[in-house]
Amino acid sequence: MRSSVIGRSTTAVASALLILALGACGSADPSSGTGESGSRAQEEQGASDDGGSTAAAPGDAEPEGSEDDATDVAADGRGADGEDVAAKGATRDQTPGRTAGGECVVPEGSSQIPTGPPEVDEWAMVAGTAAPVSAQYGPYAQDGDLWTCYEHSADGALFAAAYYFAASGQVEGVHEEWLPEGDLRDEAIASESEHVQELDDVSMTLVGYRFQTYTADAATMDIVSETTVPEGTANVGIRVALMWDGDRWVADLENFGEEAYTVESLDGYSPWRG
Repeated sequence: MRSSVIGRSTTAVASALLILALGACGSADPSSGTGESGSRAQEEQGASDDGGSTAAAPGDAEPEGSEDDATDVAADGRGADGEDVAAKGATRDQTPGRTAGGECVVPEGSSQIPTGPPEVDEWAMVAGTAAPVSAQYGPYAQDGDLWTCYEHSADGALFAAAYYFAASGQVEGVHEEWLPEGDLRDEAIASESEHVQELDDVSMTLVGYRFQTYTADAATMDIVSETTVPEGTANVGIRVALMWDGDRWVADLENFGEEAYTVESLDGYSPWRG
């Protein structure tokens, strides 16, 4: 179980290659409504009336209840639970970034799920794939291709997911930086050299996203890339799951998508091209 979880994010590219090389349709798009996984996704997207944090489709109203999310801050500078926000993120007098001890200092942002392309200051190449950079959403710490520290918000989670999609399996140190403390992280670090892949013949360009859920503690979304290999080009999606780990977004591999899937149409996805 653990070995498959550790390698799950890095097998997304391998799944994409198989989809293209074999000329097969691949796994069903969770939005298609075909099969059990599609039915579950449609049920999730239609469940906003129960007060949950399920994402609305692009152009729909924000899901009911999200304005009360823990990321919202009262006028007196305290969160809904009375906790001093300065203890969780950057204040107006602090500059977002990383401390000498390695802690992320990031601002608290909006819990509202984006439904269009967020503003990007720059698309920078990470292991051959363009990843978004923003002075507002992050990353606030960059060491070569190893990035971290994103805004504690829905947009920050999206930027973090786009980076992890580009870097996972391609950049050394990602497991150490992006997995929460525990045995899974230790095992992943020990076996990282087995998972880092060189994909000279592969080109991936982010073209869209679709949120599934967002709370202050976790975010799940589908990331779609235009993937090109010698055998052809196809839009390929993968479900990315993140969790908030004290001061930063980290990968939640237990809830990552099992495999990549082909995306026949970007209807229902928000366009966002790198």
